[in-house]
Amino acid sequence: MVEAVARLLDGRSHAVGAVAPGEAFDAADFLAALSPEPLAVNLSEVAGAPRG
Repeated sequence: MVEAVARLLDGRSHAVGAVAPGEAFDAADFLAALSPEPLAVNLSEVAGAPRG
């Protein structure tokens, strides 16, 4: 949330009106700012996921 507000205030978003986050920000740049590590999801560790 803070990253999105910072981008809105510093001019990195030029969207007008109500838009989806993907329209307001560069997705790769936004996600990279959230974590220095690449995002990884391991579904085998999610509760209730089938094991195999």
